[in-house]
Amino acid sequence: MINKKKINICIYLYLICFFIFFLFKINQILADNKKLQDIIPDDKKTIHIDASKKHDKNEILKIIKTIDQSLNKLTVDSLTIEDNKVKIKVTQEQSQQNNIVAGEIELTLKDDAKKADNKVPQKQNENSNQNNEDKTLIIIILIVIIITIIGYYYYDKKRKSE
Repeated sequence: MINKKKINICIYLYLICFFIFFLFKINQILADNKKLQDIIPDDKKTIHIDASKKHDKNEILKIIKTIDQSLNKLTVDSLTIEDNKVKIKVTQEQSQQNNIVAGEIELTLKDDAKKADNKVPQKQNENSNQNNEDKTLIIIILIVIIITIIGYYYYDKKRKSE
């Protein structure tokens, strides 16, 4: 016969485990929202693009939309190309808070292939950090399950010895 106290201990351990999981997920959602707000700041942002290729307005718009895939609704108000600078005024409507964020992105067309190559591993590092957080969370869940199993056998042996 399974003791109710043993079942309650297991349930509490699993609830603690899922509570920790949801704390990690809430933290991740808040971090994603902060990234979304930092993408289009009020001040100018300079992004380096390889100028060895000739860019037209459609290509530049594609570059902007691929800067971050988390942009939901991005409206380009105006786009001007002057010498080696591209000025884009954008408006973004954030679906969660229904706020409208307006900003101006200034692209500097320079031959910065090395700088562009250096930016790619940073995104990979962000992805690896997220993978590390997920691995940590899985390890925590496994530890709680192992502790629950060990506690079950210890409690069962103690009960049988009495």
